Amino acid sequence: MDKNCLIQRKVLRSAVTKTISELDNCITVNDFPAASLAFTKLEEKTKPLFENDELVITYLSSHPDPDTDLDTIVENELEQNETYRDNFISAKVRFQEFSKIYEQKTH
Repeated sequence: MDKNCLIQRKVLRSAVTKTISELDNCITVNDFPAASLAFTKLEEKTKPLFENDELVITYLSSHPDPDTDLDTIVENELEQNETYRDNFISAKVRFQEFSKIYEQKTH
């Protein structure tokens, strides 16, 4: 298996985690413009991570690592994606709630 594929995914996951923290910090300090920007960045970073589970499985299947069981790698990747998908959904809900409150205060 091409280690770069997993490294790129880990870097992307790290960026997603950092951006969720950034979004939460913006919400905490009640900074709507910064929160909007952070949420947009979060959407951009999560899209390539989640939209191609099948592509990842195909890619991993075609580049087996003799030291690691392919099923284990694929299962781990899908579990990781599920965790990040859940985290993204939670962040999206927090942002939507924050947006509603902000909109009520400004109108």
